[in-house]
Amino acid sequence: MFKKDFKNLKNRVPLRNSEILALRRGIASRFALSEEDATLLVPSGLLSAKFITHLDVSGTVLFDSEGTPIWFQSGAGRLAPAELVPTVYTLWKRVFLPIFTTPQMVIDKLRDGADLMAPGIISIRSSYARSLPMEVGEIVCIAAYSQDGNQPPVAVGQLGMSTQKIEETGKGKAVLTLQTYGDTLWQKGSKQDPPQEFVVLGPTQPLPENGPNPPVISTKDDEPQSNDEGGPSQGNDTLSNQEAPQTESADVLTPSDVDQILRNALLYYLHANSDSISFPYSASVLYADGILPFRPSDVNISESVIKNSSYKKLKPFLKSIEKDGILKLKEIGGELAIMAIDHQHPGVQGVRKYRTFADEEKREAKARAIEETQAANAKVMTIVELYKPIGSAVSLFKAIHASTTSHYSITQLRDDILSRYIAEHSLAHPVERGYFKVDDTLKGALLKKSESEEFLRRDDGLQRLAGTCQSWYEIKQEGRAPELRKGKLSPISVVIKTRQGRRAVTLITNFEPFFLVADQLSEELRKLCAAQTSGGYYWITLSLFVDTFDMFAVGSAVSPVLGKPNQTEVLVQGKQGKAVMDYLLDHGVPKKWIEVDDTTEKKKAGAPLAVERELPKERLPIYPTDSPKPEVVEVPTQLESNIRKTREIVTEAYGVGRSRVQTVIDRWIGVEHAVETRLKSLSPPADVEPLFPGALWVGVAMLSGSIFSRGRRISRIIRPPLWGLVAAAFFLPNHTRNVGNYIFELEERYIPAVAKRQQELAANGKRGLESSKDGVQRLRGELDVQMGKVTDFVRSTTGLKLDRKPQDSEKK
Repeated sequence: MFKKDFKNLKNRVPLRNSEILALRRGIASRFALSEEDATLLVPSGLLSAKFITHLDVSGTVLFDSEGTPIWFQSGAGRLAPAELVPTVYTLWKRVFLPIFTTPQMVIDKLRDGADLMAPGIISIRSSYARSLPMEVGEIVCIAAYSQDGNQPPVAVGQLGMSTQKIEETGKGKAVLTLQTYGDTLWQKGSKQDPPQEFVVLGPTQPLPENGPNPPVISTKDDEPQSNDEGGPSQGNDTLSNQEAPQTESADVLTPSDVDQILRNALLYYLHANSDSISFPYSASVLYADGILPFRPSDVNISESVIKNSSYKKLKPFLKSIEKDGILKLKEIGGELAIMAIDHQHPGVQGVRKYRTFADEEKREAKARAIEETQAANAKVMTIVELYKPIGSAVSLFKAIHASTTSHYSITQLRDDILSRYIAEHSLAHPVERGYFKVDDTLKGALLKKSESEEFLRRDDGLQRLAGTCQSWYEIKQEGRAPELRKGKLSPISVVIKTRQGRRAVTLITNFEPFFLVADQLSEELRKLCAAQTSGGYYWITLSLFVDTFDMFAVGSAVSPVLGKPNQTEVLVQGKQGKAVMDYLLDHGVPKKWIEVDDTTEKKKAGAPLAVERELPKERLPIYPTDSPKPEVVEVPTQLESNIRKTREIVTEAYGVGRSRVQTVIDRWIGVEHAVETRLKSLSPPADVEPLFPGALWVGVAMLSGSIFSRGRRISRIIRPPLWGLVAAAFFLPNHTRNVGNYIFELEERYIPAVAKRQQELAANGKRGLESSKDGVQRLRGELDVQMGKVTDFVRSTTGLKLDRKPQDSEKK
């Protein structure tokens, strides 16, 4: 819930005394707290602040007068004691919630925001105010498992499933994590680590009849907690005294009690293993593997046996079960055996589940296995140096059809690449098999331009081939995803130096590739070396007064490496080479990847050489010689360095701006060139059709259309461009044709539907024009015929000689 920082955290507002008293009474009633404990957990001077998490969950958090968050509530409503959830800071004062234990490795996952799954639960310890079973939604706390059960709570959560379902299924999210040690809400407080000593509350006064039930402990290794003075707390004493009579009466079992215990154990075993029993089944095996392990875990194991029952022996006991119709028995070779089982019998089907001795043994075995896993050292990292072909080496890989994109180990380079190429091309030396002949392909891949070797040793060729390839490395460790990284891996450097005269420090660098984090490494080395953390101003103070105060002899700090801003170094005071080496080995770093350099030992070993130094082999001149002139090396000042950096930044910015402006200019020139080319393609040559004076007459036509349509709105809009278009077609036919073709191209490119419609209209118009011409031609023929008839009639009637030849010649 508080994995990341708050999206919004408002100012803290003090609560009124009446509100604090109401909250205190409500929480004391909810968790059955005494007045003293309630005052400790809900102190005076509380401050409230509204918050919104990174998941957009709103709520209110309560801080004490020292600024430590002690309670929080989800939702935008008013503060209610029934909705408040304690933080780990509150539980470290008094533990009053049921405790779920889980392995330490799971605790680390919870701190990252994960929920507690049912398989990760080792034990459930109920509180004195809440007994098992518990239902969904109840508030519980989570602690790391240990044999002594003395681990403080490190997380607070809400049950996501009932404890009965957890017991039956063992799957799913058991506890939904709300707040943990190390999360954002914890960082708003004093950032205190979990305490070594803490108090688990017990009832301090008799509870009412309708009050909370007495505690039910689910693991046998949970013992009463100790108070700060080393003895049991008062509350736990009261609890032990109240339970003593019940324990004494429960330990004394009557024969009838033993009969019932063994009968229930047998029925439970038959119910749970109905599919795995094969017949005939030995009665003694049934007793050893079925009845005894399935006895309840809360009975006396030494008394709940067959000899303390009323039957005294196993055979009469099984005979009584046979009379009930559950079993069918038969003696085979003098030994009693089970021949059949009625699994549908009501006694078998109606078994009530409970925790058995077998369950307890499995739980203890699981806990032991987890402890052994935690106690074992971390799995050793597997580091493989890899090589990828680049440049001149690619031709060698292609010659044998090997992949040029894969990564190869040094062994694969030797066996799969170099040796394979030598074998395929018969380049091995006939006498010295450790040498091979260098052909043209190998010469380009292994030799420099200035080299001309005819033969090379195989190991020398392998090193040359690895040198021409690109270096990679892969790190594998159990529990982590393998990481493949580019570059050459350098070992972790552990250097012991002397600072401030006689004080030694240990510097650790180049640890980042080995899954180590600087802050965590510094903190763990500080604890390992019994050191005190130092950083910032405190580190400077420590350096100034380290010779005076011996109590600050060991410390740790993290700082960036000079000249390498992406790399950090961890500094530990004192000669801690062995401690650092052991720490790195415990975290799985192979020993070959750790380099320890103790420069202080070198100085001590070299001190006697200053006395017994060797005389120079060359004779020195007896006359004084001129001493060489000292070479002056100018070191730039801070101001000069800043000016140089500023100049480089300004120069770079100027270059970027200039390139961007040049890009815009180039694009504009391209647009101009395109427009110019298009206009030239639309204009025919001047000798074919000059633009002027035709364009002038088009303008005159448009102006005339505007004058003639004056006073008419629609006509004044349509007539000028129409007259201009007609004039352009008359005075500038080629220009008009080219522009029309270009417009039609644009229509086909961007609005093909309009272009298609336009083509259809043009085709229809052309067909109409041809049809009109044909009609006119037919009409003219008919007129000629009629005129001939009239001419013949006039000629025959009047006797006039009318000649039709002129008309025929005109027709021709």
